[in-house]
Amino acid sequence: QLLAGLLVPLAAIVFVNLSLARHNAKEMANIVLDHSLFLSVSAIADHVLAHGHGFDVYIPPFALGELRSPENDITYYRVNGPSGQLLAGYSDIPPLPSPPLGAGPRFDDLIFHGAGVRFVSIRKLVFVGRAALGAYIVVGETLRARDAMVRTLERQAAVAQGALALVAALLAWLGLRRDLAPLVRLGREVKKRAPGDLAPLPAAVVQRELRPFVTALNDHLALQRQQLEAQRRFAANAAHQLRTPLTLLRM
Repeated sequence: QLLAGLLVPLAAIVFVNLSLARHNAKEMANIVLDHSLFLSVSAIADHVLAHGHGFDVYIPPFALGELRSPENDITYYRVNGPSGQLLAGYSDIPPLPSPPLGAGPRFDDLIFHGAGVRFVSIRKLVFVGRAALGAYIVVGETLRARDAMVRTLERQAAVAQGALALVAALLAWLGLRRDLAPLVRLGREVKKRAPGDLAPLPAAVVQRELRPFVTALNDHLALQRQQLEAQRRFAANAAHQLRTPLTLLRM
């Protein structure tokens, strides 16, 4: 019961830690993916330039190469001009909330082509003469690599938490065995006693918390000894009182 009382809260703590580890793993994987997305969208934005009355858009290979992963994730991108015209990229990317000019990047998770995709979008000012026009750049990546990273981090956290739980359970079991050993030895000593042995139990061998209980048992044994002594005195007195009349009757 003591061990169960220790292991049940321990299991609850492990469950909470695993939930936190799962949340932290997803947050960490999102940070890594967001950083990679931001590098790519910034590289594309740096190559959106005004040319006469239009725009020149160059997609550097390394901008999309930043997102390559062993999980064969698919990268999507789109560049729109000030009036919304498509300058480069995938035209079927769904409309995303456009961040205001001068604001930081915006991240969104969508289902695109039947798979989860995380998109980043920014707006960039492009100067045409004295006029400042805003270009809209979107880059997205499927979530296979991110999900694989989350699973890896969750597995590592589960192994670590499981190992800690096993070590804690083993230490708790050993601690309980050590702490209950004096009480077990006292029980064995009582079992070995003769039926009429009412000597006091050694209170010093048990834990301080159990000494009042052993002291109460010793007080009870003392009362039993007093009652037995009184019975013996009564029997001896009665035998003495009956001895003379029986002798006379025998004579």
